[in-house]
Amino acid sequence: MIDALPQVLLVTGKGGVGKSTVAAGLAAAAVARGERALLAAIDPPRGGARSFDVRPLDVDAAFEAAATELFGSRTLAKAVLGRSAVQRLLDAAQAIRAFALLEQVRRWAAEAPDTRIVVELPATGHGLAWLRAADQLRRFTRAGAAHRFTVRLEEELLRPERSAVVVVGLPEPLVWRETAELLEALRASDAPAGALVVNRVPAPLPALKDLPDAALDAPLAAARAERRAARDLAARAAREAAPAPVRFFPRAARDPEPELAARWLLRPGLAPGDASTLEGVAA
Repeated sequence: MIDALPQVLLVTGKGGVGKSTVAAGLAAAAVARGERALLAAIDPPRGGARSFDVRPLDVDAAFEAAATELFGSRTLAKAVLGRSAVQRLLDAAQAIRAFALLEQVRRWAAEAPDTRIVVELPATGHGLAWLRAADQLRRFTRAGAAHRFTVRLEEELLRPERSAVVVVGLPEPLVWRETAELLEALRASDAPAGALVVNRVPAPLPALKDLPDAALDAPLAAARAERRAARDLAARAAREAAPAPVRFFPRAARDPEPELAARWLLRPGLAPGDASTLEGVAA
């Protein structure tokens, strides 16, 4: 999957679906393919040896860097950003914050064109707002240096050949409803998802497969029904995400370490839109 995706991967999904796991797995998968990789997040993972670089998305540093380029002076940028009225505006304007952080990602990508950059975006609603930030600011500014910055961000980062959105979801009805809405919103914004990862797909229970419901006690019957419903929903996800490639992560006691997630991401998956089988999804 990862070999068909561009340099920058923007990972998003509803809170609690495993975005951090998938983002770290994508970075580790890039390293396994011989690439250099950088994982960026507002709250990046801490501790433990990593095969990839990890950087925080620092909104204050992002504002300062963007303002320095805009004003042509770091001293002037600090003076402007230090004004309380400006700080209140920046704190309130989500689009400006998102633009500054995406501009930080654009600079990293430009400085290291051979490095795979994986960015963990905020949860679904905020993540979508991030992706719309440049367009909103471009329409608002209309001309001048700030307008040119937004155009550059769109051309150098937010084009399909430069970046792709990786959506993470779960095979649960409420979560999938929000995930499906996100996929549709991405299509409507001319930035369709580059890939979908369905996390925590339950393994089948072969011993129970052919037994009639009457032969099962209530807990076993409920477990089989829950697994069937979840796997049916995962199969539906594969159809609805087409033509984006889909990967399934099996349900486990805890989410996998990056290297194991990388192996799951790198193995062959379903053809786009193919939901005929979920074989290979095993605990």
